[in-house]
Amino acid sequence: MSASSEGSLSFSGKLAFWGVKKSVPSGTPLSQCQRVKVELTLTAPEDEEVLQRHGVAGLRRHRLKRLVAEANQAGATLTYEDLANILTCSLSTICRDIAELHKKGEYVGTRGQIKNIGRCRVSRLEILRLLLEGAAEHEAAARFGWDLKNVRRLHHRFHQAVQLFNKKMPLPKIAKITRLSPSLLKDYFTLAARYDLIDETAWLEADLPSAVDN
Repeated sequence: MSASSEGSLSFSGKLAFWGVKKSVPSGTPLSQCQRVKVELTLTAPEDEEVLQRHGVAGLRRHRLKRLVAEANQAGATLTYEDLANILTCSLSTICRDIAELHKKGEYVGTRGQIKNIGRCRVSRLEILRLLLEGAAEHEAAARFGWDLKNVRRLHHRFHQAVQLFNKKMPLPKIAKITRLSPSLLKDYFTLAARYDLIDETAWLEADLPSAVDN
């Protein structure tokens, strides 16, 4: 049985997985990251009690915390993508679970948390997509486990970037004003073009600058 391209599950409930080594600097492409083999516990005897007391979501979060802790103890880190693959769920589900655990004051040492890489980008884009479909900010906050003020800030910065682009402001200046990284601006403008908020032809012809990481 295969959990992902990086690991395999034994009948004992143990998973052999190649996690990114803790010492690998942030910003290193995952394809170039040094990995270390770790043994992770996917299923354990106490899981049944956790399931009965806290339900499916509670069990998933319990396993998520255990996987991350075991990887950290072995000198490795797990990414959101790793966790989604191992637990066979969506990336947005992992984002919501970790956000919920953080709200309760429970630290989850993913690679992004340890290396201060930032919040899950997919979560941001899904929140924006939900808002563009007509959802209210408080609805998006509740669905993804975000603070309302953070959803409002995300929404504001997205529309600020779009407005500046439509005013034909140079992209380096947009990046400087919004303090959004080139890669995040690319995601935002691609999403905006999909919803006809910017001219798709103008966007495809634009060149993104180097900018401050968000």
